[in-house]
Amino acid sequence: MRNRMIRAGGPYWLAACIALAACASEPGTGERGGSAEDFAALADPCRTSARLIAEPVAILAGRRTGRGPALVLTAGDTRYICRRVADGSVGIFAD
Repeated sequence: MRNRMIRAGGPYWLAACIALAACASEPGTGERGGSAEDFAALADPCRTSARLIAEPVAILAGRRTGRGPALVLTAGDTRYICRRVADGSVGIFAD
């Protein structure tokens, strides 16, 4: 019984896997992003927003997330994540 279910669902699983592979195969494009330009474009707005929380601000690393590129930074002694939000501005989130 189990083998029949796997074989019957095979084409659907294969199509889903191909679609996922196609989305993930082009770094720097699409929603996940993560090219050097994507991270550079976040740096200044993230620094400006983080300065409202505390100083000094230091950018530690770039991170690819399911919601696009993000920067890991510290403001004062606390770590934060900075990424673009739906309206195009940046948001600072606790890490």
